This record gives sequence, C-alpha cells and structure tokens, in this order.
Amino acid sequence: FKLLSMLSSLSRQELKLPSQAIYGYLCNGMDTMEVVQLMGFLGPLPTRVLKSRLPMENSELPCPVTYIVLTQDKIISPDAQSRIAERFEGVETVEIESCHQVMAQHPQELAEVLLRYA
Repeated sequence: FKLLSMLSSLSRQELKLPSQAIYGYLCNGMDTMEVVQLMGFLGPLPTRVLKSRLPMENSELPCPVTYIVLTQDKIISPDAQSRIAERFEGVETVEIESCHQVMAQHPQELAEVLLRYA
C-alpha cells in the first residue's frame, strides 16, 4: 500500500486499488457480486486513511470497548489485531471469522456484537 499511496499522492488523485488487492486482501473469501456491490458503494480510498495515525496517549476510554478480531483478515493479521486490542485497558475481544470487510461478509454477526451496546 505504501507504493500505491505514494503514486496516489504524486498524481493528486484518490487511491484505486488493483483488483488483485481487492480480491486477495480486502475482500478475500467474498462472493464476486458482493465485492462488486461493496466497491461500487465505497469508491476510491482516500490516501489520508493510509497515512493517518491514531494517537494513543490517553488510553482511558469513557465507555466500554469491544475489539473485533477478524480471523480471515489479510490486511491486518489476527495477531496484530490482538496486539492493538491489548493497548486498551479493559477491552473485550471478540472473534469473527471474516475478511477485512466484515460489515459486508458477515453483517448479522457484526450486528449481534454491536447490538449489545444498544
């Protein structure tokens, strides 16, 4: 993604991922029609998403936090996701067998986790 981000910055255009990256990493395991619908809905990826950092100076959060580890994610490995979750004190970790696009691949499972807070 670094090379694509750099090329996108040089051309001053948003990042359009190659189909190999979409099918192999972002939407791995998804049906072709689901991928087409999702990518049509999302459009190009703003490069600032790839360059932005989330400050972690204040890890005290004012509400309960659940981190959902996506076990089939090829962009952020499940081990890396678990390490991210550990940075938050008192976080609940839940696993869903899904690619990076859990909201498209397993919306019902994701909704069940989110509805705990409704």
